Formats: sequence, C-alpha cells, structure tokens
Amino acid sequence: MLRAVDNGLWITRQALFTDNIESDRKGRSLATFYTIMSLTASFLPIFGGILLDSIGVTQGFRVGLYFSFVTLLIQSMFNAKYLREPNRASTPTRLQRGDLSQFSRELIASIRNNRRFQTILLGQGILSFAQGLISQFTIIYAIQTIGLSKTEWGLISSSASFANLILRIPISTAVDGIGNMKGYMIGIGIQSIYPILFYNSQFFGAILCCYALNSLGGTFTQMGREALLVEIMPRGERGILLGSFAAISSQGGLLGSLSPSLGAFLWDAYGPAYNFYLASTFSAFAALYYFMNSRGGV
Repeated sequence: MLRAVDNGLWITRQALFTDNIESDRKGRSLATFYTIMSLTASFLPIFGGILLDSIGVTQGFRVGLYFSFVTLLIQSMFNAKYLREPNRASTPTRLQRGDLSQFSRELIASIRNNRRFQTILLGQGILSFAQGLISQFTIIYAIQTIGLSKTEWGLISSSASFANLILRIPISTAVDGIGNMKGYMIGIGIQSIYPILFYNSQFFGAILCCYALNSLGGTFTQMGREALLVEIMPRGERGILLGSFAAISSQGGLLGSLSPSLGAFLWDAYGPAYNFYLASTFSAFAALYYFMNSRGGV
C-alpha cells in the first residue's frame, strides 16, 4: 500500500516536470531529468551485493531498508520545503468537490477521446505483462541456476545502470531525430529478445552482455514512451492520464501486476523456460502491435 502511494507521488513529479518541457526537445529534456535522478543507481547495486554476501541476506536487507528510509525521508523534506504551486487561479476539479461519478466519467472520456493514448496504454500493458513474467525471477535464475554470487549480480546491475547513465542522453537525441514511436519500437524489439538470451546464458560474461542489451533497449523504450506521452497529452489532462497509465499499464499497474503470479505458477509447475519464452513472445507481440498502429498514423 505504501509503495502504491509512492507511485502516485511519482506521477505528480512527472506531471510537474512535463509541464515545463520544451516541445522540440522532449527526449533530451526527459533524458537529462532521468540521468540526474539515476546518478547513484550506477554504483549502489554492487555495494548491495557485497553487503548481502558479507553479512547475509536478512541482515543486509534490513540495512538496505534503513538506508532507503533515511534517503526517502531526506527527499521528502526537500520536496516539502522547496516545491511550490504556481500562483494562478484554478477551478476546483470534480474530484476535489467530491463528485466521484462525474470525475469517473471525465476520466473515461479523456481516455476514449485520445486514440494515440489508447494505443500506448494497451501496447505498454502487453509489454508490462511480459516483463512481469520474469522481472521477479531473473535474480533467482542467475544465482540459483547459473550459480552467480550476489556480488556478481550486483556488479551486473551496476554495469548496466552505468551504461544506461552515459547512453541515455545520446539515445534520447537519436529518438528525437528518428521519431518517438520508432525509438519506442526499437527498444521493445531489443527487449523482446532479451528473455531468450538470458535463459540460454550460462556464465557471468554472457549474463552481463544480456543485461546490458536489455538496459539499452529499456532506455530506447523509456525515452520514446515518455516523449510520446508528453506529446499526446493535453496540458490540462496530463495528471489524470499519467495516473491512468500508471494504474493500468505500468509494471505496478493492473496488467503488470497479474503476470508475476502467473510466472510463479509456471516456474513451479513447468520450470523457468516457459517464463522466459512467453516473455519474449508477448514483448514481440507488443512491438508488432505498435508497428501495425504506427502505419495507420498513430
């Protein structure tokens, strides 16, 4: 429940930022935003892996939770102190007035009247469902089946994060050049082959290359998707549409939250192969879905 509240606050941060993006530099602006926010992510995973190997999973996890609590508390204090709403007259929304039925109708109308948003909503939902089949299990497969140590897994995560950090702005510039939808489809295409490659990797170097490839594809996907959302959402509806997108199509949303349970069942009943091959299949279907819709101008 608390994690869901944090996801809601992330939507607020996205809406605040996207309202101030220059229309001709959406990709680069978003990339700079995410790069600054991800600076520490490039080296913290390896420290986490060393910590778990050194003092054990349970105690190391507790230390990680305490560290997360302190950093999030500091972040919240800075946000509360320095974030200010612009001084402008505004009309209370239906939700603020307590008219939930009218608010629901307006929400449905906002989605129904935006066909490009519907396309991204469904396509991303398919991709999130695919990713949920393996997202909770790749570390289990890497450590228990392949035999990597937690430090090695931390090194892999840190290396992928660092590569993502230095490539995000160049990739976003490329996405701005070729078009947001093309960049989005390139990313999904790369991510669709990752599960099969990961499943068939049997040593540290191969897993490192697979993870780096997936990180590259994820950057194309994220930059293309975020720029598309900014492009197709009217300023006055960004909050409500971003919230709908997160609730339905993100990995923590409705479609993305269904697949981990299915993945756990398949893993226990038939072994890990089904998870990885189904994830590739659904991801490829999402790429095909976007390709077919892009030909129609969506």
